[in-house]
Amino acid sequence: MKTKQKATEAAPINHNKDTTLSIKNKVLSAFSTGAKYTAKELNVRFFFNDSRKVISKLRREGHNIVDRRLPDGRKEYQLIPDTQLSLFAEGGALYHG
Repeated sequence: MKTKQKATEAAPINHNKDTTLSIKNKVLSAFSTGAKYTAKELNVRFFFNDSRKVISKLRREGHNIVDRRLPDGRKEYQLIPDTQLSLFAEGGALYHG
């Protein structure tokens, strides 16, 4: 026979999904300032160890996160806001239609 859950007992929480969501929001917030970060800097700043996976998910969701290789071989990531994308249209001039 099934037992009912007591009203005082909390329902189980999916911590993985909640944690990933908050980490994505934190990373987006950090990038929204225009700052550039390496994966290691993001890991240290937000106390997790999989920033490249979070960046990959954000890219799949449509965020324009670009990277460039530093002289020492590390990659530095930066979010390019949508308003700056138009700078690349028509040979670098703003495109107004």
